[in-house]
Amino acid sequence: MALRSCDRQLDNLSRVFRALEEHLAEFPSSLTARERAAGMCGLVQRRFLLSPPLAWEYVAAYFFAFHEFAVLPRRAVAL
Repeated sequence: MALRSCDRQLDNLSRVFRALEEHLAEFPSSLTARERAAGMCGLVQRRFLLSPPLAWEYVAAYFFAFHEFAVLPRRAVAL
């Protein structure tokens, strides 16, 4: 993949992240995660004229960038 292509993709991602940050108040925490994601996806689709699958990928990237996950294996506890 060319460096110019990577640079463009990073620019696109940062534009989408900024747009989602600007409109974060439109997605209150009282909504379910699925409803919030659907609203964010609609925003990305309308603002950047993207297809639904690509908009979902941007919203997923946003989600993974700003949420932490515990991925350590759990120990089995003897009962």
